Amino acid sequence: DTFRERGYKVEGYLGVSEDRVVLSREIDQLQRIVHTLRTNPTDRRILLNAWNVGELEDMKLPPCHFVFSLWSRELDFETRLTMATDIGIQHNRHGHESIYTQMLCLLERDGGITENMLDELGIPKRILNSCLVQRSVDTFVGMPFNIAGYSILTHFLAKITGHMAGAFVHFGFDVHLYDNHMEGVEELMKREPPKESDPVVIFPHEWAELDDFKWEGVQVCGYSPLPWIKVPVAV
Repeated sequence: DTFRERGYKVEGYLGVSEDRVVLSREIDQLQRIVHTLRTNPTDRRILLNAWNVGELEDMKLPPCHFVFSLWSRELDFETRLTMATDIGIQHNRHGHESIYTQMLCLLERDGGITENMLDELGIPKRILNSCLVQRSVDTFVGMPFNIAGYSILTHFLAKITGHMAGAFVHFGFDVHLYDNHMEGVEELMKREPPKESDPVVIFPHEWAELDDFKWEGVQVCGYSPLPWIKVPVAV
């Protein structure tokens, strides 16, 4: 790769004869993740890092969630079929046509399915798991948003890199509840979880690259939220 292809650009020149070059470099971490998952999915360095040490002192607040890591593994036939079946059932339930619902139709018609048939349908052979590391966790307001956001990101990255989404793991260091959230926490603790809530994330079939992502295109089906509990954001 040339230095330009690797993200470097010339900012200026130094010295009397301008024989020294000032370079800067921009890294698109998400695009690099996508490229690695497509070309070298067993790489153990597939992560996004928001902890820019050189800029911490200039930040109003350093990132709370600062490392997002992904790892991919190959699926055996039985696990691949089981996962694909579960996804197909969810898609059927919400009226979404996909390669997984096509697989269910073949399974019902033929009474069985082979690995070659899964390959022909484009059923992924790999599972994508992810992990978020967070230094400071606002449990009542911030954590649900972080879990939902990074889980949706995991599903999206899985879709555009030929994976099925697997587990999402969340590590928090200083995990806390703020005093001005306690009234809301007590209200939440009195509630019964909705019995029919089983959310599934669905993206448009044609989404294939990072730039295709738009929040208005994301469907979260089967989610039955309870009434919103409003609390102040702690600063």
